[in-house]
Amino acid sequence: MGRWKRGLEYDQQGWAHLLSHTHADKSFVRRLASDLKERGVKVWLDEWELGVGDSLTQRIQASILEAGYLALVLSPRSVASAWVKRELSAALAEELRRKGVFILPILIEDCDIPLFIQDKMYADFRHQYSDGLGAILRTVLPGEGTPPKLIFDTHEHDPTYATWAVHCLDGASKAHLWRSERTLGTRVIGACATAQQSVGLNKSIPTLHGRVSFEYRVVSTIEIGDHIYFVMIPIQETGYQRSGVIEVGADRPADPRNPKSPYRIRYTVPRNHQEDTDWHTGILDFDFREVPTAFYSIFAFRINEGIDRKKEACAELGRVRVYSW
Repeated sequence: MGRWKRGLEYDQQGWAHLLSHTHADKSFVRRLASDLKERGVKVWLDEWELGVGDSLTQRIQASILEAGYLALVLSPRSVASAWVKRELSAALAEELRRKGVFILPILIEDCDIPLFIQDKMYADFRHQYSDGLGAILRTVLPGEGTPPKLIFDTHEHDPTYATWAVHCLDGASKAHLWRSERTLGTRVIGACATAQQSVGLNKSIPTLHGRVSFEYRVVSTIEIGDHIYFVMIPIQETGYQRSGVIEVGADRPADPRNPKSPYRIRYTVPRNHQEDTDWHTGILDFDFREVPTAFYSIFAFRINEGIDRKKEACAELGRVRVYSW
């Protein structure tokens, strides 16, 4: 198979993390590098950085000596390559020298794992991409760890998205939503909006602080922009002469000020994710405990809400997990 390629990521302490993979696994590695970069891990990738005439072999040797970790992408294609034996041998020697963890196996498909790393814990991407990504982030950025308590998981608590509320404005209707199957029988929910509509979904979350991990993909969009996003919203408690969902900073449901609210925490889909139609993982950290009148939270998916120049688009939402303390 193809030669092993590599990418470097730099953590907050300046250590380099070497990511090795075969050219045949390039699609996965590009996605992983992009997702790591979005979470504050600076990414160095050969195709982004190397120029004509650069010595690949010399860069590999220097990188192994300088790296904080060597992340080894494992697939049937990679373990069949002579390059894996060469790089793994050097990495094992470096791990022995350091007397600490250096090699981080990343399993993307079932394969014959090399003997000398069979006893290592690995980041498992075979079933849920977000599981593997989370495992890597907890190692590379331990200060950014996920809260320990899982309080909601669509796969376990609501696999059909029955508890989600529909957001529809400007003539949109529930007909613009659909549910479909992914691999291994998991369900996803999708939404479409025309250039005159605003659509989306809301999920009430019984906590004011934590982390939401979610999977998404943009099925199509006429134009790249900021019209597809995810958001955490602090909600007030209703009471006498007040009913419905009222955001913090508003005094009635569906207040026109809501989309521009300074209390919302947003994750706008990156431009390259609007073009590739691949599945990606997003993370929203939120803490509304000091927000006046906040009583609970809503995780929301939006197309066109609060956008001055709306755009036609379709997107899908996959597994959603909410963690708290």
